[in-house]
Amino acid sequence: MRTVGLLTLAMWLAIGILGALVGGGIGAAIGFATGLVLLPGALLCLVLSASGGKPAWRRLAA
Repeated sequence: MRTVGLLTLAMWLAIGILGALVGGGIGAAIGFATGLVLLPGALLCLVLSASGGKPAWRRLAA
């Protein structure tokens, strides 16, 4: 899961950088805005992998 999260974050940065190179500021804005759709899923994958696949709130409640 951590790999999926890291790959998604890397892809988000790559889309933004590629957009900046191709379309200037507007391209970067569009690239990063598109990546924001993927960002919550990437962060969720990283959080779940850091907590051993179990949400932290479950460990706190137990």
